[in-house]
Amino acid sequence: MSNPDQLMSSGQVREIFGGLSRAALYRWENDDRLEFPKAIVIGNRKFFRKNEIVEFQQKRAGIKTVRCSSTDGDGGDA
Repeated sequence: MSNPDQLMSSGQVREIFGGLSRAALYRWENDDRLEFPKAIVIGNRKFFRKNEIVEFQQKRAGIKTVRCSSTDGDGGDA
């Protein structure tokens, strides 16, 4: 199981979005209409929560996140 608060550097985020430029990432961060995840600043570096970046990607791609609950393993349909 991965840590839900795992951090990604701004460089890793830019790479995920196909080599996005620093300027483009800055515009995304400052465009309230996009609802891009807010960065966490540590020292002079920006980091993003991985789970928030994944959710943003899915939202932009039109993919709905499905949360599965634990089952007793019977498959549900009888």
